[in-house]
Amino acid sequence: QGGGAARTPDGWEKLEAARLLGDNINIVHGHALSDAQLKRFCDLGMSFSAAAESEMSQGHGHPLTGRLRNFGRAPSLGVDLESVMSGDMLSQARIALGIQRSLDNVAYREAHGAIPSTSTITTREALSWITIEGARMLKQEHEDVKKHNETLKSTVARYQKELKERERSISLPTPSVQPKSPDLVLPPSAKTDTALSLPKAPTTAVPQPAAPSAGVAPVNINTASPSDLVLFLGLTKDMAERVVANRPYKIKGELVAKNIMPKATFDLLKDRMSVAQ
Repeated sequence: QGGGAARTPDGWEKLEAARLLGDNINIVHGHALSDAQLKRFCDLGMSFSAAAESEMSQGHGHPLTGRLRNFGRAPSLGVDLESVMSGDMLSQARIALGIQRSLDNVAYREAHGAIPSTSTITTREALSWITIEGARMLKQEHEDVKKHNETLKSTVARYQKELKERERSISLPTPSVQPKSPDLVLPPSAKTDTALSLPKAPTTAVPQPAAPSAGVAPVNINTASPSDLVLFLGLTKDMAERVVANRPYKIKGELVAKNIMPKATFDLLKDRMSVAQ
């Protein structure tokens, strides 16, 4: 409803009688509303949008900003006519702020005969008209926070589940376990005292890297998804995404050469990875 009279004089009363007015209704402009109507609509939880630059230019009157503040409410801001007005919301906030400060200053001078010592509206409040109040008008402020929290809970629960599954299915090699020596055939003279005559394992033997746990195939870093890299190799989400982003790999050592994975991590995991094409 703009600066003129309502086209249906008793339209608001009919809508309220039909219980159609509530927090799902947003009034744009609303200059012709009486103070009694404005208070009633505030009590019903209705929201309001002002287009200060457009309203001042087209003769609607002053924006509802000050009148709403008297009832403890605030408007969201809009542009209305982007073809002739600035579409920049910060500019709209500055205009609305300047208009309301001017109206408040005039009222103060008429009442006190002097310039007020400070402004009535802060820039922080004006910024809320194009942010918080806009979200409230669209009924997004609560839903967005709720959705964000649910997403966080879901992500945490998923990673906790993946961690438990990884711990059950992956067994890291134990450094203290030595490879079995080849089958030994003891000479007849040594059978009477194996503790003394059993040959020692060759000191030059080098233990081979431990193979993946039974039933768990090496993870192909050229085809595995980020989730699989997190689950089966224990990578962080960021590292898993870097592995995927830098494919393909001809050799596993490229993970270190390309600074995708620290060498210490690579040395621990290299025998549980493959680059099969």
